[in-house]
Amino acid sequence: MSSTVVPNSPRGLYLMSISLGTPPLEILADADTGSDLIWKQCLPCESCYEQVAPLFDPSKSSTYRDFSYNSSMCKEVCNLGYSKNRTCKYQIFHADRCYSTGVLSAEMLVMNSSGRGSMNFPNITLGVVRTIGASTTSPLASSALDMGLFH
Repeated sequence: MSSTVVPNSPRGLYLMSISLGTPPLEILADADTGSDLIWKQCLPCESCYEQVAPLFDPSKSSTYRDFSYNSSMCKEVCNLGYSKNRTCKYQIFHADRCYSTGVLSAEMLVMNSSGRGSMNFPNITLGVVRTIGASTTSPLASSALDMGLFH
């Protein structure tokens, strides 16, 4: 399988078209390898990077589900405990000092192929971002806010 990847200079991002959820929300995603967690800014978002594209709303997707705080997936990722409804909370710090916190979930991801239609990835692990930030001492602080696979 191959997907069209568009370089976005001068920032050095590689963007690709994917869809998330059911019904699908088309997203232009950054193919970033700086984290092993796929994440997306989602509604409701307490403190997120300002973006033009709409935020993903998990409540509108029929394929979305939260991981429980005692699931094996929650234990493998940076588990911060659980929220009021016993969902798995996570926090990830990146080398450039940016971070994201939120809820660990599973969702449908569709990757558009350049020639073979599309490929579905049901139940892919997704970090539902509720807060995102960066250290003010980082030289990349202004651009680090939107790092990760999805923004």
